[in-house]
Amino acid sequence: MVDYDRSYRIDAAPAASAGSTARTRPAAVEGPPPSRAALQDMARRFDELAAKWREDTEFDSAPTTIYQHPAYLEIVSWGPPVLPLMFADLATHGSFWFGALRTLTGEDPVPREDRGRIARMREHWLSWGRARGYLDG
Repeated sequence: MVDYDRSYRIDAAPAASAGSTARTRPAAVEGPPPSRAALQDMARRFDELAAKWREDTEFDSAPTTIYQHPAYLEIVSWGPPVLPLMFADLATHGSFWFGALRTLTGEDPVPREDRGRIARMREHWLSWGRARGYLDG
């Protein structure tokens, strides 16, 4: 079984040290919170990009294709503010956000025995997201 979330990790922080491919902690979000209009724009753009990413990678199991797709990379580059959208998408579509979630949160709630078991990985991440307020219920 392929462990997709561990196959490729993206560094969404441009200030990371050279050669680094993984962040250990999410970047601090500075400044005022985004406006309602900005959040709506982000959600709309996220939906467009995520749909394009899913469509283009639907029948591809190569981690590099999945995690290096331009739409995926753009979404991850938004940093921690995109986490609620990722968790909602994971809940509704089951999309492979595992690598991005690890990168943006600096966490990995998936126990070793469940790595590569997509349904279990999804359950662990959704529980983690609910416990931290990224998802309702």
